[in-house]
Amino acid sequence: MKKADSRLKKGRPSEKNARLLRAEALELILGKRQKSIEDCKLTFKEIEQELQVNRRRAKSIFREISEISADVTFITDGILVKRETYYHKHLGMDRRLKDALANKVVDIFPNDVNTVACSGGTTVAICVKRFAERRRYHEFFTNNVGVIDQVGGSREIGKVVLTGGIYDSDVHGCVGDQSIEEFKKARCEAALIGVSGINKEGELFVKHCFEKPVNKQIIKFTKSYIFIVADINKFTQEDSWQWATITTDILSDQERKGLAVYVVTNSLDKLSDKKKREHAKKVIASLNKMDRVTVVLVE
Repeated sequence: MKKADSRLKKGRPSEKNARLLRAEALELILGKRQKSIEDCKLTFKEIEQELQVNRRRAKSIFREISEISADVTFITDGILVKRETYYHKHLGMDRRLKDALANKVVDIFPNDVNTVACSGGTTVAICVKRFAERRRYHEFFTNNVGVIDQVGGSREIGKVVLTGGIYDSDVHGCVGDQSIEEFKKARCEAALIGVSGINKEGELFVKHCFEKPVNKQIIKFTKSYIFIVADINKFTQEDSWQWATITTDILSDQERKGLAVYVVTNSLDKLSDKKKREHAKKVIASLNKMDRVTVVLVE
């Protein structure tokens, strides 16, 4: 196999070299796997030395490989790579934006928080994965099966509690009364909430109606911090189901006057469409005027 250009420490690799790097990394991990029946490990340091890349590129290669591996199935006439559900189709969409949000959430998340409620959504699942990678040992309560997908093989994650309930394939998570009751009992200190739309009134939207009552319960019984994580595209749209408003459903609770809300999204320059960028700008400006709401823009 042709080797990728060894001068890749300078700048971003071409698409051709990026393909060669992924292929070489796959050869390394397959070679290790064939020599051992135990767990095998390929480290960042090994990739950096073998492929002559920097740490940032090494992480990118590993993420690209890990994202596709769970979707590959051996079948009678070959292999199949398939994503069937709404959740899985959207896992890779705007992935760089979601990865940037996940990094920022872990950066600003309070260290002294023990329990974290996690809603459905791909961005939330990626956030929890980043907590595991950073060895942040919180206790996560979630109805999001995507969280289990992301961290199920990690030994560095804290405790993860799956609520149970009725599995919905499009949500890729548990819904219904059991899930709602588990969040009520958990009464977590903080919450990670994913949304599929948000407007300048602070109304929050989801794609599927089954998510509404679960998300409502999460915000009702979260004590101190709510992190709403949504890539910048969500600030240009409203979706199928409006389930809460920041001011009336979250901040109006007199028993939680100290509750802080963080809205974490990408910077406006990530939107190429001028009309969408102007719309998102107005939404962000409106949210910034709300008491106890902090909008965090991620480059």
